[in-house]
Amino acid sequence: TYSVTNVAGVTYNWAFSGTGTITGSGNSISLSATTSGTLSVTASNSCGTSTARTQAITVNPNLPVSVTIATTSNPTCYGVEAVFTATPTNAGGTPIYQWRLNGSNIGSNLPYYSNTSLVNDDIITCILTSSETCTSGNPATSNTITMSVTTPASTGLTDGDYIWSGNTSTDWENASNWLVYSGSAFTVATVIPDNTKNVFLRDYSPCASNISTTSVSNPAECNNITIETGLNLSNASQLNVYGNWTNSGTFNANQGLVNFRGSNIQTITTNGDSFYDISFNNTNAGNIDIKLMEDIRVTHSANFTNGIVGFENTIRKFIFESSATSNEGTTTSFVDGIVEKQNQTAAFTFPTGDVNTRDIGDGIQTYKISAPFTANPEASTTVSVLYLFSNQGLNEWWYHDWTHEAPLTHTSDREYWLVNSGSDLQATLYWRDNNPCSTHDFCSPGPTDFESTQLTVAYWDNIWKDAGGTATTNYQNGYITSSTNIPFGAKGVKQITFGAKGSDMPLPVELVDFSATCLKTSANIHWQTATETNNDYFILEKSNGKDEFYEIARIKGAGNSNQLVDYQFVDDKMFSGDNYYRLIQVDYDGKVNVHNIISLNCDGYAKGQSIMYAYPNPFKDELNVVIENIDEGEFTIELFDDLGRVVYLEKCTATSSDYRTSIKLNNLRPAVYNLRSRTEENVLNIRVVKK
Repeated sequence: TYSVTNVAGVTYNWAFSGTGTITGSGNSISLSATTSGTLSVTASNSCGTSTARTQAITVNPNLPVSVTIATTSNPTCYGVEAVFTATPTNAGGTPIYQWRLNGSNIGSNLPYYSNTSLVNDDIITCILTSSETCTSGNPATSNTITMSVTTPASTGLTDGDYIWSGNTSTDWENASNWLVYSGSAFTVATVIPDNTKNVFLRDYSPCASNISTTSVSNPAECNNITIETGLNLSNASQLNVYGNWTNSGTFNANQGLVNFRGSNIQTITTNGDSFYDISFNNTNAGNIDIKLMEDIRVTHSANFTNGIVGFENTIRKFIFESSATSNEGTTTSFVDGIVEKQNQTAAFTFPTGDVNTRDIGDGIQTYKISAPFTANPEASTTVSVLYLFSNQGLNEWWYHDWTHEAPLTHTSDREYWLVNSGSDLQATLYWRDNNPCSTHDFCSPGPTDFESTQLTVAYWDNIWKDAGGTATTNYQNGYITSSTNIPFGAKGVKQITFGAKGSDMPLPVELVDFSATCLKTSANIHWQTATETNNDYFILEKSNGKDEFYEIARIKGAGNSNQLVDYQFVDDKMFSGDNYYRLIQVDYDGKVNVHNIISLNCDGYAKGQSIMYAYPNPFKDELNVVIENIDEGEFTIELFDDLGRVVYLEKCTATSSDYRTSIKLNNLRPAVYNLRSRTEENVLNIRVVKK
């Protein structure tokens, strides 16, 4: 709109040299110009026409407004910061940027936007409002960026689990390297995992490419740890594990320590990778606290403080490599299984022990025995040691002149070490924080008189032999070292245990056999002792399994004996179903020892069913087999070892309903066997033990 001062009686004439349209008349008009030019106006009245007044008009074109966005992080990994940059056209001096995520406004009024929590298929756009006055397409909407974001698999995850991303570095102690699973989605961690959090080191290529590495500044910790890719321990670092260790990837221990500190049973799966330093501080206090699912190797040191280490499979080993060391274990922490020392060149103490349930005179109890063993070989060799608080598989420990070489008069039936070595070695046997009298049976003549001077080291070499040694006189924590080396030679495996050189030392006192067999509808209860000390009498008790035990017989004991003594009682008042028998031994001083419970069911005989039993069980060289109610004709008797191999086979012929035979089995090794009789119509099986 353009105007001049209005004068009465004057006519105004407007003109525009460019392209445009003049609207109106008089002293004020409107010009819509599409090109630049000169606007002029003259005034006329009766006196004439004035000189033209002019105004130069400049027409600026409308500016097209646009914006494009770009990012260098697409495709990307979840948790990696994605930065988006806007490039504007004709934005003016003070433009406005509005970023949008999936159509919702986000971010601030800046030409860039960043996000660490984007997920797959998220859509990013930007709206630009230009501050120019002459514009077209204002505000402008950018191109869209659809994100391709890789996240870990959620298999096996629960709410609160940590997943390694390595988005920032390899540092375990940097929270931005971890993702936390909520049960349905992931977020970037704000703190590192603690001892309540499960940790997964998972491959989700191309992400998680930085291998997690612990630092030495503070101990790292977690509950369960699952290594599916890799884990590196820094030298002198410590990782405290309160749950299970499952390695299916690669573990590089370097010179770091892994400390197992759980309060429940922990399992360890190594995938063949070794530990440098390892320690056990588990407070579960069970029969097994750390369960090894496969062999475990230690290259530098192991420390046992709390927690019994056992194996899922009995053939597994706890292996110390050539330069590795260990403490001897404690009464609450040892290896219940095979311990192996590779390329051993000097004395090494094996942290062995055993957990076993048995009756050694005070009724059936579970014993947790720490029993270290020190081997000092003559030459470099690999030595493996297994400790057994048991006499199962132990060579004949009761005294005969053909079982004990002078000066030995006794051998322990309480325990032994099974040692495999390629070199002769000196052996040290230990007892730890347990009573040498009641637990190990070292004492005589009284129940608390520890006869340390009579104790020696014994080993089996087709006969029990004396390796000598002088025991420490410490009552509950002691040891004895052989004065001579124990020969191994080509045989390689030896049973080693405590022996005695004096007849006063009652080593051992324990039942050889307590068993029951059917005599038609009666029961023949048999028990056998090898040695007896101050044994006044036995009480035989019975129960139907529902009511309390009650006495059915009282039989005088042998008092003091170093010979095998057999006892027998026939029960002709059997219950229908299972009959339970318990044996109680009473000393002259009134001490009562309750032995294990056995059961017998003879209902099958009364119903005409076949019954097989064998005695004595355990047996030494000869086993008597009785089959009652058998059909006349041919049948077989077979004996299988623990691997299912047939070690004895006999074809037999029954000429009556009762069949009896004796089997010579003196060539078999001590073990548990399965005895089977087989006819075309029937198969009978029982377990027998060769001692």
